[in-house]
Amino acid sequence: MEHFPSKHKPPYLIVFILTFPENVGEYSQVNCSVMPFDAFWRIAFVVLRTTFPTYLLNLHALKNLQASTVGAFAYAQPIIAIGYEVYTGNGELDLVKAVAFLLILVGVYLVSKKSNINKIYRFI
Repeated sequence: MEHFPSKHKPPYLIVFILTFPENVGEYSQVNCSVMPFDAFWRIAFVVLRTTFPTYLLNLHALKNLQASTVGAFAYAQPIIAIGYEVYTGNGELDLVKAVAFLLILVGVYLVSKKSNINKIYRFI
């Protein structure tokens, strides 16, 4: 544990320190002996077959594409998920999802919009 701060960046440590007291109570309430064995397989599937490969593919994409392209795709993933959920009938488009959809679109627009900050720095 003595090498922990040297391996991780300060934002990670700050988030870890701020969220640890809140999360440790929830993790201590999980009774793993009562969980069905099938639940462990499902958790392992989500982590090993979906989340981890996605991180690896994002790293690969960042090496070969522009960061804005990768960022736009990352922000588009929840929109695709909402659309798929509604299309398959597993969910419905409610007000919260619609507002989230609009906030994502506005966020992508603001990030991709050219800023005038470079012009300001040239005058300074």
